Amino acid sequence: MAEKDDKGEGEREEERKFEGENVAGVEFTSFDELKVNRLKQALKVLILWFFLSIPVPIIVFFVDVITSGMLSSLFLRTILLIATHYPKLRLYIPMVARYNLQLFTSRSFIVTRALEKIGVDAASLNLVLYLVVFLLAFLFTILLTYFLSARILRRWYKAKKLENVNLQNDLAPELEKIVEELSKKYGVKKPEVYIGEFDPNAFILGRKPSLVLSRKLLELLDRDEVEAVIAFQLLHTKRGTAVMTLTAFVAGLLTALSTLAYWVSLLTGFGLEDDPAPNLIKLYVMSVVAPISALIVRFMMPYRRSKVFSTFLNTYGEPEKLVNAVDKIKKSSGEFDLPQLSSQAINPGHWHLFLLTPEHKEVVNILDFHLPTYLPFFAESKPRRLRPFLYMSISHLFILFAIIAFDTFNRKDFDFLRASAITAVYLLFYITFVIVWAVYFRK
Repeated sequence: MAEKDDKGEGEREEERKFEGENVAGVEFTSFDELKVNRLKQALKVLILWFFLSIPVPIIVFFVDVITSGMLSSLFLRTILLIATHYPKLRLYIPMVARYNLQLFTSRSFIVTRALEKIGVDAASLNLVLYLVVFLLAFLFTILLTYFLSARILRRWYKAKKLENVNLQNDLAPELEKIVEELSKKYGVKKPEVYIGEFDPNAFILGRKPSLVLSRKLLELLDRDEVEAVIAFQLLHTKRGTAVMTLTAFVAGLLTALSTLAYWVSLLTGFGLEDDPAPNLIKLYVMSVVAPISALIVRFMMPYRRSKVFSTFLNTYGEPEKLVNAVDKIKKSSGEFDLPQLSSQAINPGHWHLFLLTPEHKEVVNILDFHLPTYLPFFAESKPRRLRPFLYMSISHLFILFAIIAFDTFNRKDFDFLRASAITAVYLLFYITFVIVWAVYFRK
């Protein structure tokens, strides 16, 4: 018995760390396996940054093609203007101008002829411009997602530090102590405690973890239930909250575009809040961005909350407290209805952060049409209906039509071969996305 008591504090700490890993739903047998898991997460972050950045130079390229090299010409003139102040840069101007699309297509007679047929002047498209745009987009993506995402998400839900919030609750003075004790128990760094203004729920996020509890949650639950909720959230830190935060920020921004489209339609006179037009516009944008956003969440998140929840119930001292908390939250929460979002609604792109996924409708009725909301894409279940995919395809056909129409009006002439080339490229990207999406959502 004495030998057991003589066990070093360092050994106990290591045991607590590994216990925390097992409780979080993924059992690591060694530190090497833990490092491999973190390396995979880092690789996924780099891939996400790359795919977030690459559409920017692609869009710039297509705009450059449609405008017959106007952006490339502007880019070269800007370099010439800068060179007047820095004479050493003049030596690099011929090299920059030399790297155009023609330099790479001239070796293939077929490609050259094909570009000429569809009216693309390869010599006017400067490749250095697209490289510079990609690097700037990549750096901006890193700055925005890695350093500012947690702060933006906290403000999204109006979260303030515990000491700056006036809580009319007997539990408020004990919150810091509860978090500190549970952090020691699971061997994690104590997070800062924030109080948010949203429906009863909780989440943890950030490179330096921040625990966000809703004010309504503290009013709804008793002390033991709040402690169980906090314990469950703290276990996520073992898996790395930085990746969860980055994913939520990116996915949430994409889905927020539908809300932005809704308010823009209201402000530009398309109707009132209950009219069909603004809601149809919102659902149209949602049909485009929701599959992309949901794919990002599936790709980035290495485990499902249900597995963590199941393992937590088997390992926590009083699992019934968390079950009671979940039951109370479910009974108190209203249904999440997309066309009539309240100010306290939770963004679907953030659902993976939260203790509990809000209840949601699969379809809404607008003008007697049952239209999909795309919200089930963000739940931890496989989409069961084909209707969302049909509407998604129709939405992308409208985008393709708009691109061809813009190109035709810009050239003041319809070119069948050029329109066919644009269609082929767009459909290639779309079909590739659908295949990747189907692969990830079968898991």
